Amino acid sequence: MFALLTIGPTAQDKPPPTPPPLPPSPPPPPPPPPLPPGPPSTPLAWRVGDRECYPTLKACYDAMSGPEWKSSTGAKVGETWLDPNIKCCDKEWISCKRGLIDEIKFKFIPKLKGTIPPQLALLTALEEIDVRNCDITGTLPDTLFSSDSVIEEIDISQTDITRTLPPTLFVSGTLKKIEAYHAGISGTIPPTIGMARNLKELDIRDSDNCKGTYITVDNWIVNPIRTRDPRRGGNPNALPKYVLGRPATRRQWKRAKCSGYSGTIPPEIGGGPKLQEI
Repeated sequence: MFALLTIGPTAQDKPPPTPPPLPPSPPPPPPPPPLPPGPPSTPLAWRVGDRECYPTLKACYDAMSGPEWKSSTGAKVGETWLDPNIKCCDKEWISCKRGLIDEIKFKFIPKLKGTIPPQLALLTALEEIDVRNCDITGTLPDTLFSSDSVIEEIDISQTDITRTLPPTLFVSGTLKKIEAYHAGISGTIPPTIGMARNLKELDIRDSDNCKGTYITVDNWIVNPIRTRDPRRGGNPNALPKYVLGRPATRRQWKRAKCSGYSGTIPPEIGGGPKLQEI
């Protein structure tokens, strides 16, 4: 005889208990504070192609009396050199190739005077330095030139730049022309000129004359009576022979005397295969 048994659900058949709810996620961290603004030269002065511009042009501005640069109307000029938000190639008197400065037109800057700063060497694409007839003194910095220089032409004629040509001037081999006519260059020609394989012309005439300055002198003229028609009271033998004119003074250009070149021409000069004129 069989009995019917009712079998209830086992523990294995019960559904799993509901897990407790997860705690809420923590709030996101606050954003970091904004970085402080950089120095004025940050925006463009250190970009590729511009990074060498700002410190160099500022050094030139300071060394060459930039605050005194004024146009014919009296307006100040050249302040773009101090503005890092203006691209190098968009600044006054700047010439560029492939986005790099290859020439600064110094001779067109009004009221320019001073010295050539060594920071000019930072312009690695500079091909020409022309300060002819500018009121420039001092020397050619030897740090301005190196084996990596690409400078092809230098004109310091009719300036007051003195002392010797730096030996580093010729080591790059790119130099084609040097004009130092009526400058104050002295000493000897450095033997490194033999490394100037592309040099065609070296002009150092009248190197014992610096540019000089204007001085005030008495304005002596021939006595007008000596040149007047005798029928009108003239006397060719009247004394004094010279009298002060009107005005009694005048400005006269006086060129300063420098020591000039000395010594002999170095035999290494024969190493320049393209040299045509000295």
